Amino acid sequence: MKPIIQNIDEMKDSREILESKPHPFTTIFIYILLLIFLSAFIWCWFAEKEIVVDVQGVVRPNENIHKVSNLLGSKVLSVNFKNGDKVEKGKVLYTLEHKELDVQKSSLDKSKKDLEKEISNLEKLKKSISDNKNYFTDSKDEKEYYNKYLSYEKSKKNPDNNKKIVDSQIDNLNAKISNLNLLKKSAQNNTNYLSSGTSYYSQFRDYKINLEGNEKNIKALEDSYNSLKNKKAEEVLINDAKAKLEASKLELTKYKNQFTLNIENAIEECNDKIKDLNNQMSSSDDAKEINEEKIKSSSLVEIDNSIKLSKQKLEEIKTNLKVIDMNIEKCTIKAPIDGIVDISTPIKTGDLLGEGQEVLNILPSESKYKIDLMILNKDIANIKKGTTIKYDFQSLPYKEYGYLDGKLENISVDSKVDPKSGVSFYTGEASIDSKPLYSHKGEKAQIKSGMVCTAKIITRKEKMLYYLLEKINLKE
Repeated sequence: MKPIIQNIDEMKDSREILESKPHPFTTIFIYILLLIFLSAFIWCWFAEKEIVVDVQGVVRPNENIHKVSNLLGSKVLSVNFKNGDKVEKGKVLYTLEHKELDVQKSSLDKSKKDLEKEISNLEKLKKSISDNKNYFTDSKDEKEYYNKYLSYEKSKKNPDNNKKIVDSQIDNLNAKISNLNLLKKSAQNNTNYLSSGTSYYSQFRDYKINLEGNEKNIKALEDSYNSLKNKKAEEVLINDAKAKLEASKLELTKYKNQFTLNIENAIEECNDKIKDLNNQMSSSDDAKEINEEKIKSSSLVEIDNSIKLSKQKLEEIKTNLKVIDMNIEKCTIKAPIDGIVDISTPIKTGDLLGEGQEVLNILPSESKYKIDLMILNKDIANIKKGTTIKYDFQSLPYKEYGYLDGKLENISVDSKVDPKSGVSFYTGEASIDSKPLYSHKGEKAQIKSGMVCTAKIITRKEKMLYYLLEKINLKE
C-alpha cells in the first residue's frame, strides 16, 4: 500500500491548529499548579512536626496539702466543718470531750495551791526562827504555824523537854516512814491503804489519777493501732501508731518506777534523820546539854528539807498541769492554714476517734497548681527535664477549650512498679499555666485539684517533609 502524500497547504484545519496559540487559562492553571507544588515543598521543608508522648497526669496544689489528724483519743464533742468549706487559719474545725482531763486538772490545781501555801508558810517559819520573831498571827489561816513557832520557842526555854522533843521528832519520822511504806504498798497493789484526809492519801489519789489517765491513753493508742492494722493502712501509719503505743507504755513504766523511787528516797532520808537524832542523843550524857543553837540549826535543817520536798512535789504537779493543758488544747482542733476542707474520715458528734487518726486535709485556696505525672517506662528515653508540655483535660476537651502549656520540672531517678498491674513507670512533676480556659461560647472554666489530664510531652521536632515521606514508606 503506497503512502498518500498531501500538500500541507491543502490541509486547512490542521494548519489552523498548529498556527493557533494556547488558551491563556491553560497557561495560568499550569503555573498555579507549579506554584502550589513549590509552596507545598517549601512548607514541607521548613515546617516541623512535633512528636509527642501522651502521659497521664493529675492536678495537685503547688503548695503542701496539710493533713489534720487527731492528736488525742476521745469522743467528738462538736463538728464545725463540711466538705468543701473554705476555712481561715485558726478556725476551730472540731472539738473533743475532755471531762477526765478537767477532773485531773482541778485536783492538781488544788494540790498546787496547797503546796504553794505550805511553802510560803515554811519560808515564813524559817524567817521567824532565823530572826527570833514570830511573823505569824493567831488567825485561822496561820494558826498551825503560829503554834509551831511557839513550840519552837518553848523547846528553847525548857531544856528538860529537849529529849522529849527529839523523841517526838523520831516518833514523827517513824510515823512518816510507816505512811511512806503504806503509800509504796498502795502504789504496788493499786489499792489505797492510807487514811483519808492525809497528804499521803492525796498523793496516792493524784498518782492513781495520773495512772488511769496514762492507761486510758494507752488503751486509745492500742485501739488506734489495731484499727489501722485491721484496715491494712499504710505501713508508715501503722509503724507510727505502734511507736507511739510503745513510747506511752514506756512512759507509764517510768512514771511508776519514779514514784516508787521517790518514796524509797524519802524513807531513806527519814532513816538518816533518825540515825542522826539517835547519834545526837547517845553522844550527849544529858539531853539538857542540847543548846539553843543546836535546836535552831536542827529546826532550820528540818524546815529546809520540808521546803525542798514540797518544791519537788510542786514542780512535778506543774509539769503534770502543763501536760494536761496541752492535752486539753489538743481537744480543740484548728485549721493550720487558709484553705479548702477535703474530708478523709467523716465524723459526727459522739464518734470515738483514736490518736493519730486522719480526719481531713486542707488544700491551699490561693495556691498555684502543678501536675503529677506517671511516665511509662517505654516512653522515658526521649523525655528530659525542661521539655515543653501541652495539657488536655478530660473534663475540658481541647477541641472546645484548647490546651494549657507547661514544662517538665522533675523526673524520678528510678522507676517504680505498680503492685496491682505490674506496670513499670517513672514519676514526674511539671508546671502549668494557671490561667482560665474559655470555650468557643466564651464560657470560663478553671482547673481544680484532682482533675485528670493527658500531658502531651513534646519529645522532639521533625521536618514535615521527612514525616510525610516516612508515612508513605519512602524514607526509612
